[in-house]
Amino acid sequence: MQRFKSAGSAQRFQGIHAAVHNMFNLQRHLISRSTLRTFRAEATAEWEAAVAAALTWIASPALRPSTSLP
Repeated sequence: MQRFKSAGSAQRFQGIHAAVHNMFNLQRHLISRSTLRTFRAEATAEWEAAVAAALTWIASPALRPSTSLP
């Protein structure tokens, strides 16, 4: 909590961090090295697809919902 300006910003960071950590954290001692490589490759591909989708959404205002009121 020391490096965050508020409790809210710490909670937002921890929520995102938990999701990313759960995607990439594997119990390596329970699986073989080749299986680990496969899982890591799949997780990385998913992550790259999510980042690409987010960047597309940010770059294209037409994809965002309208904020103007009628």
